[in-house]
Order: sequence, then C-alpha cells, then structure tokens
Amino acid sequence: MAIVLSESEIEIDDPVLAHNPILLNGDRIHYFRKARVLGLWINNMMTWTDQVRQILQRVYGGLRSLWSCGPFLPLDKRLMLVKTLILPHFTYCDSVMCDMDASSRHSLQVAMNACVRFAFKLKRRDHISTQEVAVLGCSYPNFRKYKMCLVLRSVLICKQPGYLAELLKFTRSARNPSRIVPCAVRSVLKDSFFVQAITLWNSLSLDLKRNMSSESFPDECLGFFCH
Repeated sequence: MAIVLSESEIEIDDPVLAHNPILLNGDRIHYFRKARVLGLWINNMMTWTDQVRQILQRVYGGLRSLWSCGPFLPLDKRLMLVKTLILPHFTYCDSVMCDMDASSRHSLQVAMNACVRFAFKLKRRDHISTQEVAVLGCSYPNFRKYKMCLVLRSVLICKQPGYLAELLKFTRSARNPSRIVPCAVRSVLKDSFFVQAITLWNSLSLDLKRNMSSESFPDECLGFFCH
C-alpha cells in the first residue's frame, strides 16, 4: 500500500496503522486514500481518476454557468470564454498525466467535445474535428503530446529539474539530436512521462529539434502535431 504525505483530508481509519504507526524523526506519517499535492489529486492506487473527476466537475460546472448567456454572444466571445475559463482546467499539469487509463482519456475527450460544441453552437451529433483544431490548434490528444514536448524542451534548455536533465542523453548520431529512450520493462514505466516525452521528442522533424531554442519553436511544434 502506498503512503501519501499530505495535510489533506480523507485519512484512512486502519486499526493496524493506528496501533503500529509509521514514524519519521518521531513524527507520525499519516496514510490517506487520496491527497492533493500542488493542485493534483493523487490516490493510493497511483491513478488519475480523482484528478480527472475534479477536472470534469469544473469543466461541466463552467459550461453550465455559460449556457444562459452563450446563445446571445458572438463566436469570438464564446471562444474567448472557453479558452480563458474552461481550457485551464484541462491544461493544468496535463503533461504529467500521460499514463491515464482509457476511460479517463475518453471522459476528458467527451468534455472537450462539449466545450467545442458550446463555442461553435454545434448540435450533439455534429462533427467537431475542424472546430477542435480552431480551439486548440490541433486535436485534443495531439495537443497533450504537444504540451509534453514543450515541457521536455524546457528541461533541455534550462537543465532543470536536474534529476531529469541529467538523464537526457544524446544518441550516438552526431547529425540527429535525438535522445535515448530509457529502457522500460513494465508497462507502468512505458506509460510514464519521461519515456513518452522522449519518444515524442524523437518523432519531431530534424529541423524542429535543431531549432528548439528558437522563439518560433512552440508555433512550429504545434503545426507539426496539427498535420
């Protein structure tokens, strides 16, 4: 069983832990089923289901508050409301949530579809692919990949955090600035941010990787995932 260090709520009433508490420097380490750390919900199963549930609650709650005035607003105003009030719930720390289960990914996609339909006044069964690109710059799954590449680029440029930067090794090819993908035997490691982000980085075009310090990199990278 995992132990989460947090001052959050929902502590487990476990008789075994009550009689045999785990101590660190004399202080008891409390055990929680889930805890909120830096704005992210992490549970004792090490899944993102609680975080996804919170995102969905906030997204649908925000949409409900906008429905009353939405029909009377022009397209540009509805897009602005979605991008400023709703999208931040999707994008906060989304890069580290790359190992979500299929059900969580599907739920987030459905919520994103609802946002696009609100912005463009689309009906339930209308296709939204083109409009989704207008909101995000690419499809939602590719947008999350794009964000992962931006995080890895920041690590490569700033060399921070150090524990990640020191693990980013070049391949032997001097002409191709790709990185060595860490060996991951277990599926839980294969789905981790570090492995997936490096794999995505290596899939970028050679020109993009060589010009990662350029100010135009974010736009060019988004264009790469749009096609």
